[in-house]
Amino acid sequence: MTIRYKILIGGILFALILALTLSYNSYQRFTAIITQDYEIDALRTAQTALKFIDAENFSFYSQDTLPRQELLADWQKIVDTQESMFIYMIEPYDDYNHIRFTVNVKHVNSDYDIIPMGYTAPTSSDEYKKAYRDLYTGEKDYAFVIRDNGISLTGDHVTALLSIKNSDEMVKGILCVQMQMDKLDAEKNFFLKRTIAAMLIFLLLMFYVGKLYLNSKLLNPLSELTQGVKEISDGNLNKKIDIKTGDELQTLAENFNIMTDELKTQMENLTKVTAEKERIATELDVATKIQASMLPKNFSVDERVDIFATMTPAKEVGGDLYDFYKLDENHLFITIADVSGKGVPAALFMVAAITNLHNSTSALKNIDDLKTAIENTNDRLCTNNDGGLFVTAFSGILDLNNGIFHYVNAGHNPPLIRRHGKNFEELPMELNFVLGGWEDWLYIQQEIKFEAGDTIFLYTDGVTEAVDSAGNLYSIERLKNFLNELNETMSAKEILSAVRESLQKFSGDAEQSDDITMLILKFERSSN
Repeated sequence: MTIRYKILIGGILFALILALTLSYNSYQRFTAIITQDYEIDALRTAQTALKFIDAENFSFYSQDTLPRQELLADWQKIVDTQESMFIYMIEPYDDYNHIRFTVNVKHVNSDYDIIPMGYTAPTSSDEYKKAYRDLYTGEKDYAFVIRDNGISLTGDHVTALLSIKNSDEMVKGILCVQMQMDKLDAEKNFFLKRTIAAMLIFLLLMFYVGKLYLNSKLLNPLSELTQGVKEISDGNLNKKIDIKTGDELQTLAENFNIMTDELKTQMENLTKVTAEKERIATELDVATKIQASMLPKNFSVDERVDIFATMTPAKEVGGDLYDFYKLDENHLFITIADVSGKGVPAALFMVAAITNLHNSTSALKNIDDLKTAIENTNDRLCTNNDGGLFVTAFSGILDLNNGIFHYVNAGHNPPLIRRHGKNFEELPMELNFVLGGWEDWLYIQQEIKFEAGDTIFLYTDGVTEAVDSAGNLYSIERLKNFLNELNETMSAKEILSAVRESLQKFSGDAEQSDDITMLILKFERSSN
């Protein structure tokens, strides 16, 4: 046998296998689509029929009552508009091994039989048994059982099953809608015949094309390949080299086509990725500006205090926050907080935290009752907290008249306080839980009295847990030592600027791993 015939026979066999494979896959996909259409029709009908059932009085349907007669009439109207349909309601028992029929109707032309009320029967298959169990246990809200293998007495059909629940979400029974798929076999046979016909046409075409390819000369394919490669090298990635010689030239041409497709795809993907990155960068820039706009920037809140604060996110947006505002003429609220996590989710939770804190403090009837505002904020953050986020926070209300400072620490780093003429030390703290972690938590409120010249320094763990290139922590001790070295006459802004410079010098080239937020308040004088 010559090489020509070997190649021809090989091509025919390949085409035959390919055609059979494509025909089989198309046939399976077609069958799945048609079956799915039946499923959708059955489920929609079941959902409509379910609307007529009063699950609160389900026992009425097990007796010859007016509600049962009305339900039969409503369901009969439904089946009268359908073909080959059977609607019935059952109650499984005996660990789903048996079922009890309560209500059922059928189309007049269907092959189904009306089953007497209270009739019991064994569960027909494990598939039905599993469907009953899934519906009763809440694993599923609906299920399907398909019979398309000719073993059913009623022919090929699909059954849609819905759980019947009362207002307490208790399953009282199962609603079933059974539709005969009498047209399925005919549609599948027609599709199969059409596919086989297309396959035969495809094989005949392959015979003809194969003969043309084998008779073609080597020079024309080689010239076409050369010209095609030149066009591709000039930048025409849409060029396709069409050579069907069945030898190395065809393989080379196909590889060139694959190469140009992949190169074109990579360039398109690169363009999309670049555009997406630019879009994300733009959105994050807007988010950064929005977040920054939510934090107070006017630090001239009252002449009796010198206050300043900064927040530097580790990413484009962060989860740290600070806030301060006057509750009335003589009471100043301050807070600093750190949301678990980083990035956009933490920033969104930060917005919720700062908003709820503001609403809770503004609504205080007793302006010194800070713990109530913190407890209200905690309860609101716990509500619908599906992300499991939480906030560590330190909040306080300063009476500008007498220097009394009420504060609550919700799992946050203890602030540092410096009495006039002394060193910074940690503020005494009672044990409190974080915000958003446990609803109805009762927080402990504490108080101290500020004297003129006293300073309090609030910070998040991004300060003390900043690391250098060797992985060493900045630490609370290093922070206290640095603050104690500063001149006591420095302003709040100067102190924070010095701390930021110290952090940058310590971290060097190490990447910032957490948001860094600081707030400092110097009590200048009281009215008393």
